Amino acid sequence: MSASSTVPSAFNATLISLRNYASPVFLRANPLSVVTFFELILIIINTVSGNISKYTFENFTITSITMFLAPLFYFNHQIKSPQSASIPGFYGAEARAAAIFSIASILILTSWLAYLALPFYSALLLITMQSQFVSFQWYSKKVFKSKKTNPFRFITFIVSLVFQIFLSFISFNNDFIIGLPAHIALPIAAFLIVFLIFSILSSQNRTVSSNLSINDYPTVKMKNTQQQNKISNTQLKYSILGKDIQNHWLKFLFDISLIPLLSVFMSLTNTIISHYNFSESLKNTLPKMFILLLFPQSFVSDRTHWAPLFATGYFGSREKFVRTLFTLRLKQMLLQTSARTSSFVVFWSLVFGKLPVENHLILLSIFLPAGISLGFTETIPFIFNKNASKQSFLFFSLIPYVLLSAFGNPFNSPRNLVLITVLIICSLGAIGFFLAPKYIQKADWPYETP
Repeated sequence: MSASSTVPSAFNATLISLRNYASPVFLRANPLSVVTFFELILIIINTVSGNISKYTFENFTITSITMFLAPLFYFNHQIKSPQSASIPGFYGAEARAAAIFSIASILILTSWLAYLALPFYSALLLITMQSQFVSFQWYSKKVFKSKKTNPFRFITFIVSLVFQIFLSFISFNNDFIIGLPAHIALPIAAFLIVFLIFSILSSQNRTVSSNLSINDYPTVKMKNTQQQNKISNTQLKYSILGKDIQNHWLKFLFDISLIPLLSVFMSLTNTIISHYNFSESLKNTLPKMFILLLFPQSFVSDRTHWAPLFATGYFGSREKFVRTLFTLRLKQMLLQTSARTSSFVVFWSLVFGKLPVENHLILLSIFLPAGISLGFTETIPFIFNKNASKQSFLFFSLIPYVLLSAFGNPFNSPRNLVLITVLIICSLGAIGFFLAPKYIQKADWPYETP
C-alpha cells in the first residue's frame, strides 16, 4: 500500500475537521464560548416570551460576532503546533471547515432573526455586517511571513483595512442597517459573505506550508558578534508583558489620542449615515468610547513566552519573576488608564464646557483605580485552579467590566451606585494583585497555552 493511499481525501479531511467542532477541544480553544452561550440563552428567552426589542437585535449582533470569531480561534489553536505543517492537506481542511461553520452560522442566525422580527434581507445584512472585523482578522493573519512581498495581497490588505474601519462604525447603528432597502442590503450582504469566505479559504496560503523549501524561509544575515544589536535590560524586562517590545512613549501618545479621535470619527460617521446632530452624537459616543477602552488587554492568557524568559536567569527565582510581572503590569495599567481617563475629561471639558474642578477629581479618583483594577481581575482563577483556562480569564475580566459599563455616561450616573461598583471592582483587583502571584508561581508555565 502506498503512503498516499493513507491520506484522506479533501472531502473526508474536511468532515474530520468539522467533527471536531462538536468536541470539547473546540470549546476550550474558544475563549468566547461562555459569552456565546449566555447570549443564546437570552435570545431563546426572548423567542419563547415574544418580547422582541432593540436589545434582542444587540444580542444577535454579539452572538454573530462570537460565532464568527469561534472558527478563527479554533483554526489558530489547530495550526500553532509545529507538526501541523507536516500533515498533507491539514490547513486546507481546517479552512474549509471554518468556512462551512461560518456559513451555517449566518444561515441559522439570519433565519432565526427573520422569523422573529425582520425581513430576511435586513436580518441577513445585520448578521453579515458583524463579519467584517473577523474577515479582516482572517485576511491579515500571517503565521509565516515570506521575504517576497505580494503587491496584490498588500493592496487588498490596505483596502480591506480602510473598508473594515468604515464598516465597524456603521455596524454600531442597527437602525440604519435595518432601514436599508433590499436592493442595497442584499448586494452588501453578498459582498461581505464572499469576502469572509475568501479570507478564510485563502488563509492557508499565508500559513506555514509543508511544501516550502528551505530557501523560502526568512533568514537573517549575521555579520559579526560585535555588530549585532543587543536587547537592553529594560527591553528584556518589559518583554515579560508580551512577545512584542513596545515604545512606551508612543504607547502613551496613542492612549492619549485614542478616545478623542475614535469618538470624533464615529460621530462623523453617525452624522453622515443618520439624522443625528454631530454634537449630540459626540456627547453620546464619547462616554461609551471611554468605558469601552477601559477594558484592558490580557497579560496571562498567553504565557508561552514565560518559560523561555525565565530560563534566561535574568529575573531570578519564580517568585521574583511573577512579582516583576505584576509590578510592570501595574505601571502599564497606571499609565494607560491615567492617559485615557485624563484625555476623556479634558476633551469633554473643551468641547462641552468646563467642568468644576471637583468633577475632574471625582472622575479621576473613581475611574483611575477601577481601570487599574480591571487589569488584575483576570488572575483570580489561578487561586482556584493552577491550570486556569482562557474562558475563566475572560469571565473574570468581563464581569467587572460589564458592571462598570452598565452606568453609561459617568456624568449622569448615580454617584453612590458608581462608588459601590468601583469598590467591588477594586476589591477584586486587589485580590488578584496580592493573592494570585503565589499561586501563579506554583502553576505550570507551558510552552503551549492551555
